[in-house]
Amino acid sequence: MRAGLRPVRMAACALMVAASALGLAGGAAINAARAALPPALTSPDFLTVSEDGTAAITLTLTQAPTAPVTFQATSSNSGKITVSEAQTIAPGDFVPGLTLTFTLTGVNDGIADGDRSAGITFVVTSADTTYGRFVPAPVAVRILDAGAPPEEAEGDGSMAKMLAIEAFTGASEGYLTARLMALSGAGPRSTSLARRGTAASSFSFTAKDGAANAAAYATAGSGYALTLWSEAAYAGTRFDMAGDRVSGDHLIARAGADVMLFPGLITGLMAEGDWTSTRGPRDGDEVKGSEGRVGPYLSAQLEQGIVFDARALWGWGKAEARQEVSGATYEGSFHTESLLLEAGLSGQFEAASLLIRPELGIMYAGASQDDFSIANGLDELSVDGQTVERGEASLGLVIARPVDLGSFTLTPYAGAHLLIDVLKHDDNLSSRLQAGFTLEKGAASLGLHLGYDGLGTEARTVTAMLSFTATF
Repeated sequence: MRAGLRPVRMAACALMVAASALGLAGGAAINAARAALPPALTSPDFLTVSEDGTAAITLTLTQAPTAPVTFQATSSNSGKITVSEAQTIAPGDFVPGLTLTFTLTGVNDGIADGDRSAGITFVVTSADTTYGRFVPAPVAVRILDAGAPPEEAEGDGSMAKMLAIEAFTGASEGYLTARLMALSGAGPRSTSLARRGTAASSFSFTAKDGAANAAAYATAGSGYALTLWSEAAYAGTRFDMAGDRVSGDHLIARAGADVMLFPGLITGLMAEGDWTSTRGPRDGDEVKGSEGRVGPYLSAQLEQGIVFDARALWGWGKAEARQEVSGATYEGSFHTESLLLEAGLSGQFEAASLLIRPELGIMYAGASQDDFSIANGLDELSVDGQTVERGEASLGLVIARPVDLGSFTLTPYAGAHLLIDVLKHDDNLSSRLQAGFTLEKGAASLGLHLGYDGLGTEARTVTAMLSFTATF
């Protein structure tokens, strides 16, 4: 009997081992499937809401956070639809299937201006790296003009149309953002007395009794020193927007003229233009255009070695956009306008053989895009206008060392600045590194200037600039 039962017992043990192995494999498969899921799922990906109605978007959490997580939803067209406030989840609040609901509320503007569109995007903030690096899927929203009956989005291509509108809204926003980043990183140097070479500016920071400045003031014989200058720059930008990588190339040209009204004060007029091209994450997604700007500037010595600078520019331009959406190619063009205001204080002091220049500045730049139409040969769609703004405060130090080369003076320099985005509340700190040189002969100066903005952030700008200044 015992000999007869032994094969049965062995078979039973084998079955138990196999079952355990299957259980472990199944558990591992389930865990792997859970790990493959994003930490939160967005639903739906498209919805329709009236100007006087409401709708809801849900985020379903799939993983327990290890630190508090804040979800902030933002509408790309807040004038037509708003979204409820941010929500924060603590680790102890998590239960499987936990769902967060964000309410969308239409804004009835009382104007019969047709249906519009918007995109709802999310920003996740958390010390939990899984959530902190996560970008939830965006939601496309069709906003029905008040009184218009809801239409079904299925079967009539509405989803593809909404995606096309959202693609162009994001592409034009990226184009405007990249331009402002380039203009910030490759700002003009020749408008400031403190940044010009001593000879080229007809101005001396170290003339204690002002005699050198008075002599420069009378250089032209009539009592006014005229300075002409020009600059050419390249800027490369790269940043993330709504989870997509945007990169841009920018060519910038500037020229200006100013006069020294009296020792220590110049005022002038400058013009600049840029040629900008931005690309999205998909092949064929591109926006390219140009813009010209013009405005006045001044630079004034307040005290010995302290200079105040200010400038204002207004600009107008045009761009063409191309996007691949759901297998179709859409194209459109739009006009742009911009405003740039900048002011700063800088000094120049001698220490041994070095020139030390502390700098403090504030800049506001705004760029807008008008309403425009896009088409793919069959459908023509409307894209709403929008405005992008950038506010930047900077604090830094530049160190230079003039080298006498006989008839030339070579002045290499290097500097670093802390940048604060005053229009953002989170992730608003970055830095700028710069280096270059000026080569002076008499009242003329030639310079090469290199810069890197965004150290420590995902938004970066690399610049290279040539400058030429001559005083008559």
